[in-house]
Amino acid sequence: MEKKITKYGSLLLILFSVFIFLSYVNPLKTADAQLQYCNGSIYPDVGAAVITDLGETRPCVAGSCGNMWCKTGEQRCQATSFVCNQTGWSAVTNCTTTTVPTACDTSTCSAPTGSPLMCPDTGGGGGGGGPTSSNFSLSVSPSIRSIFNGESTSFVLTINPANTAAVGTYTLPNPIPGCPAGATCTYSGGNTMTVTQDTTSGGVDFAVPANKTVNVSASSVAGNTYTFNFSATNGSSQSQSASASLFVASGVNNASCVSITGPDTLSPGQQFQLNVTMRNTGTKTWAYPSPGVGHRLASWNPNDVDIWGPWTARIDMGAGVTVPSNGQITFTRMLIAPTTPGNYNFQFAMVDEGVEWIVGPGAICAKPGGITVVATPPAPVNNSQCLAFDLIDTSGNVIVNNLTPGQSFSSRVSLRNTGNTSWTPFANSAPDATSLAISPWAPTPWNYSRGLFSSAVLPNGTTVITTPMTAPAAGTYSMSYRLYKESGAGGAGWFGATCTKSNIVVASPPTVTMTPSATSVTVGQSVVFTITASASAGLSSLGIEAYNSSGVATANLEEPSVSGTSATRNLTWTAPAPGTYHFGGFAWTTGRAALVRTSPPITVIVSAAPTVSLSAPSTATVNTAFTVNWTSTNAASVVNTSSVMPPAGCTMSPTSTSFGVNDSRTVTCSTTGPKYFQITVWNSLMVQAVTGRTVSVANNQYTLMVNKTIGGDVTSVSPDGRISCGSICSAQYDQGDVVTLQARSNTAQWRFVGWGGACAGTAVTSNCVVTVDSAKTVTAQFRPRALLYQEF
Repeated sequence: MEKKITKYGSLLLILFSVFIFLSYVNPLKTADAQLQYCNGSIYPDVGAAVITDLGETRPCVAGSCGNMWCKTGEQRCQATSFVCNQTGWSAVTNCTTTTVPTACDTSTCSAPTGSPLMCPDTGGGGGGGGPTSSNFSLSVSPSIRSIFNGESTSFVLTINPANTAAVGTYTLPNPIPGCPAGATCTYSGGNTMTVTQDTTSGGVDFAVPANKTVNVSASSVAGNTYTFNFSATNGSSQSQSASASLFVASGVNNASCVSITGPDTLSPGQQFQLNVTMRNTGTKTWAYPSPGVGHRLASWNPNDVDIWGPWTARIDMGAGVTVPSNGQITFTRMLIAPTTPGNYNFQFAMVDEGVEWIVGPGAICAKPGGITVVATPPAPVNNSQCLAFDLIDTSGNVIVNNLTPGQSFSSRVSLRNTGNTSWTPFANSAPDATSLAISPWAPTPWNYSRGLFSSAVLPNGTTVITTPMTAPAAGTYSMSYRLYKESGAGGAGWFGATCTKSNIVVASPPTVTMTPSATSVTVGQSVVFTITASASAGLSSLGIEAYNSSGVATANLEEPSVSGTSATRNLTWTAPAPGTYHFGGFAWTTGRAALVRTSPPITVIVSAAPTVSLSAPSTATVNTAFTVNWTSTNAASVVNTSSVMPPAGCTMSPTSTSFGVNDSRTVTCSTTGPKYFQITVWNSLMVQAVTGRTVSVANNQYTLMVNKTIGGDVTSVSPDGRISCGSICSAQYDQGDVVTLQARSNTAQWRFVGWGGACAGTAVTSNCVVTVDSAKTVTAQFRPRALLYQEF
């Protein structure tokens, strides 16, 4: 026997060695596989066995596609990227998207310069690695923040799925670990994150990373560094963690001059506009919460003097305006030239009221040469500078690229008055009236009217002129604007800079369709909207908009990561409250140039979910009535789905099985044991709520007692031996039990002489048979036998 085992053991060892050798020389037999990327799908090499790819089994096919080494589940990469394997770097072509697995180990190889790095799973030795400890990783960005006392900041947590097994809900600890005392730390949208699955990219499923913002508002915690230890746990109790640091400091005042503009010459008392832009280069937020407290712009050299009109020595930022560190603000205000001719400094600086002047290097804004006030008014000069020119849609979004034929939009031109005369608003061709017009003045395809401004624009002032337009037929266009003056000072005609926008593309609009997974749901249920869009000009985003019955928007779910000329996305909406909601799908062309919505809207009715509760006693006695009743909310009907109302062995009153949503029944059970009662209610959308309760039904019990005289014993011989009197002279029996008692004398000197009580009338020579239908007492009498005397 021992030799036989040795023989088979050697054979197994040889077979195992052959398996290890084949696995090494043939990578298709191990966890690594030579794969081909063809027409949006990934397959193993021709001739190899089928391989499971992200949960999908695909057959081997032929194709002239670029090859790459990668682990099952790690097929996707960026165009012309590289993959680290056990033998070094191999070029990858025909790739589209990137999946970076969990726990990358880059110690054995590095990506070529300028190429993205992709790593296989670590572990399992040099043969390609084994599984990681979790199917996701957690990261936080940035890893360190520095803010100042009283300011707010945020971190972004990202769950990076390794594969589609990571799809699901993750729980974050709440309260947030590491939140400093005196600060407020909250998650945006609760302490859960959901990793979803995208099925629309080239036919290859992949898990979509989930992001969560953590908001921190610091107060009274200056001078310390705090560490946040974030973590996330999935439904399989796998956890990953990430940490970030927050430094909170007291603020320091500093500023820099970004720009200052002003006319070179003015007439005494002439009005013009202040334009000064300052940047906060300190660590203290600028604010002016109340008079005498906070930051303002002030005149400088001479400082704090009303040179340029009343109340110009110090100029407020505006109600509620704050400027954080590295932020900037532009001060605009009407000024008045001094009445005395001469050259004046035109300089300004920031001041922290009651604290300090902020006049370090670069902090003073000064116009070189100042402004000269001349006694003789200079000749009128009309001039302008183009500051910005863009197109905007009806929602105010900048159109980056394409328009669609017939689309309503507006041109928006920003101008500065660089002349020495004011621009008068156009009104009935009044003298000096100025308007913005397309130049040269000629018929245009834009369904255009003059661009008007509502108030005078002073020298050095700025204005933004918005002109409604309609896009023409498909084609490529340009548009040029100049100002036109009707008459008056400086003469009539065109003047100033020409503002031009070229290569305005008008292309066909996108098409959008939308299909919901359901149109009737209850609160908390989800509706999945499938949105499909296409546009020859390319897509930038698509989504759904939800409105309640009053037309108020309640949700806007947008998928911004859309590209190409067609796309399909599944967007999920969770029903918030009962009501009627209307949905429209929408799609933007590239650059958010054109918006198209589905019509008519899709209506979804949301009903409140039903509830039901049932009450009954936990115990009852046989043949004794008890009550079962139930109450429900949001219910339209009720049924007895399990046919246990009433259960077997029980009857109810009234006997009708037509139940109300709030009802009751009187029940009597003739048999003992557990009795289960169940009620199911339904709302108008046939959503159900079910409840049930078990009642334990038992017999009534009574006491059977035995009283006896001395000289003998009484025992129960049927149905059991619970009475042995002697020592036990009473016992509890179920109602209806039949008990047989037997009397027996202790010794020959004693004899049993008769039954009494519940057994009265029973013969001395017979056992007593008692039916226990109430509490009963049985007596048994024993007497000494007569003595016999004999004389000798």
